[in-house]
Amino acid sequence: MQIKDQQITFEGDVSFPQQGPGGVSFIGKISVIASKGTFQTKPGLLSVQNADELTIIIDVRTNYKNDQYKQLCEQTIKEVEAQEYKELKRRHIEDFFSFVRPRLSDSRQQPVR
Repeated sequence: MQIKDQQITFEGDVSFPQQGPGGVSFIGKISVIASKGTFQTKPGLLSVQNADELTIIIDVRTNYKNDQYKQLCEQTIKEVEAQEYKELKRRHIEDFFSFVRPRLSDSRQQPVR
């Protein structure tokens, strides 16, 4: 894990021994954006104090069918950081309900088991 410029980066490899040889490599980035306030970093710690607001942006990628996973993770974080909070919230709600609405209507028609 690395902490730099209000961003936490973690990466590693995962194997699945029960499924045979192989596995995936992964990278994750967590970007912290604070309105006002101060940041303090220590080894393994990112602290925010006296902030009015805090936005946390997270992206995690693997190399499964994706050799550019590290670059895509970095690119996604930068693109999202450049957007206004209201737009991020609107898109998140829209995306969330695109998955939830069909399941809600299906669950009303299906008997509970």
